[in-house]
Amino acid sequence: MSVFRCKKISNVRFPYLPKLPFASLEELNLRTYVNFKGQKGIFFFTLDSNHLLANFIARNFFNLPYCYRSITVNRNKNLYSSSSEDFKLNARIEGLFKKSEFVNFLVERYFLFTDNSKSVFRGQVFHRPWQFHSMNEIECFETLHQRFNIVGGEYHSAFYSRELDVYFKTFEKLIDL
Repeated sequence: MSVFRCKKISNVRFPYLPKLPFASLEELNLRTYVNFKGQKGIFFFTLDSNHLLANFIARNFFNLPYCYRSITVNRNKNLYSSSSEDFKLNARIEGLFKKSEFVNFLVERYFLFTDNSKSVFRGQVFHRPWQFHSMNEIECFETLHQRFNIVGGEYHSAFYSRELDVYFKTFEKLIDL
């Protein structure tokens, strides 16, 4: 299963340190869910962002597959829109909803895995649980799956969350490939 997600990231930092120089950016990601030696996490196919410095740091120091894309995210009262070269979403934000077990499966992941063709790495993130609003009147178009030859990448549902502070530990090397 793969999922794409568009979000605004802000206040990026390591625990006990000040904000990083790329503390605010727009991001669109395509990811899948993995289990490595009993540890559940996320593996990103791509992390598209509109911030060149953030992309450079993430690629070169964390082996994350960031690439530059022009991304816009707008919220005007309860109307939400997001767009990039591979993705367009327009929707109306509605009230809070209680997360199902499936939504928890999708979003409450606290480890991510990445590789650099030589080694596999694991990073850990910390944040409060996500609180979501339902979205209605949804128009969605995406071709992100095609970049990675993923068949069956179809839109199924969308939800909205206000910003959430996220902290992460440095990545650790797990194995050599």
